[in-house]
Amino acid sequence: MPLHRLLKVLLIGLLPSISYAAHSNGENHHQTLYVVAKEWLGYTEKNGHGLYFNLIKRIYETEGYTVKTQIMPFKRAIGYINLAKADILLADDDLQYLAKLNTYQIEKILQPLYPLNNALITAVYPKATGLNWPSIRSNSKLALAWINGYGYGQTLALPHQKVSFLNSTQQGLKLLHSGRIDCLIDDLTDLEISTKRMNLNMDGYRFDVISHRHLYPIFSNTPRGIKLMQVYEKTMETMIESGEIFELYKTYRLNYHNILSTSSAGHEH
Repeated sequence: MPLHRLLKVLLIGLLPSISYAAHSNGENHHQTLYVVAKEWLGYTEKNGHGLYFNLIKRIYETEGYTVKTQIMPFKRAIGYINLAKADILLADDDLQYLAKLNTYQIEKILQPLYPLNNALITAVYPKATGLNWPSIRSNSKLALAWINGYGYGQTLALPHQKVSFLNSTQQGLKLLHSGRIDCLIDDLTDLEISTKRMNLNMDGYRFDVISHRHLYPIFSNTPRGIKLMQVYEKTMETMIESGEIFELYKTYRLNYHNILSTSSAGHEH
């Protein structure tokens, strides 16, 4: 048989398997859940574990989904959820704060009823300066810093022009210790973990909690995203009623009773 005819026969024979493979990939994609997050030690770690990742896996793997996690800069993760390139972003403030930001396309995202955690937004600055948070907030000439994408300038209505946008809490602590910024704003838990990890002595610094918020998984506002959020809320309801959620959080030294009771979901229970 001439070579070109032999190749043609072989290719025709391969067509059904190629078509089947493409169909199978499509089915797998439908059952794969894409989750993006910034790295938070203990919550969303590079190895795919941590409280938030493990909770999402608990919720969706029992429904037949394969959960794929990806760590990336927070602002990029926001872009992914805006464009529906990811199903879930872990984690951010409730919509009343996110609506103030220009980083989110608010009509393209969804927030469920049940939060993941509390966030204590904290200002850190040297005691020796004699400053306090009201004086820092009103002095637009001071240099501030926070994680890129957190949007504290808008949600805290800060007038400051000298702002360093950070990739990590550790980077901000280095800037603060070197005197290159006057104040660092971040979540209290992240600050505590980072200072311990860096073995920093923070005795000369004041920690002021300036805002209390709840953190939620953020879903893409698509038919698929709506379905996924419904699964989240239904399973969280079941885990609350059974007590499973409280035991899970206890293994991370967190009290979900406190998180729930201060949220809008807690007022309904």
